[in-house]
Amino acid sequence: YNFGLMKWTWDEDAVNSKIVTENVATVLVNKMNRLHEETQRILMVASCLGATFRLSAVMTVMKNFSRVEMRDSMKSSMISVS
Repeated sequence: YNFGLMKWTWDEDAVNSKIVTENVATVLVNKMNRLHEETQRILMVASCLGATFRLSAVMTVMKNFSRVEMRDSMKSSMISVS
């Protein structure tokens, strides 16, 4: 609220960009949640390795985790969008 003008004011561009950003995030999360569980596990490991990584590094990490450990880790780190 702007007391000097005695009315609500906002930056329309900032509001619109936030809405678009939230919509993009929602779409991305929804798409990722529809991926096969194994693909989600691969992405989870790859995301921990950084913006660039070797596929062999992902495979090495995946070999060292059991499916139960991966599933438990995924469940505890899932993003929910309402």
